[in-house]
Amino acid sequence: DPHSGELHMSQPRRLEGLAHDKVVGASAGGMMSAFVTLAGDAYICGRHGPTRLPSREDHTMRRVQLPPGTRAIATSAGTMHALFLAAGGSVYALGANEAGQLGMGDHGGGRLPWERA
Repeated sequence: DPHSGELHMSQPRRLEGLAHDKVVGASAGGMMSAFVTLAGDAYICGRHGPTRLPSREDHTMRRVQLPPGTRAIATSAGTMHALFLAAGGSVYALGANEAGQLGMGDHGGGRLPWERA
């Protein structure tokens, strides 16, 4: 049962939240994971700091709302933040930013996926 509430899994299990998409990129950080699909959609789960998503800690897969027409092609997850590389070469960041890890020039949280050129 993927929603069993287990804190640790001893056997690999399929991520049912992504079963409908072909995943072409995945990254695991300290407390979160990030995924990119063949269609260019971006997803996160786990503890992700301040974002537009409903909860800072989520045990279900959540789609990241990138700007219209933006296609994610790669991702990298940190402890509580993620970066998404877009097909056009832009980088989008979201999540915790206490140490300035989002590159926004301040230490505020990434409530939106911020574009970094």
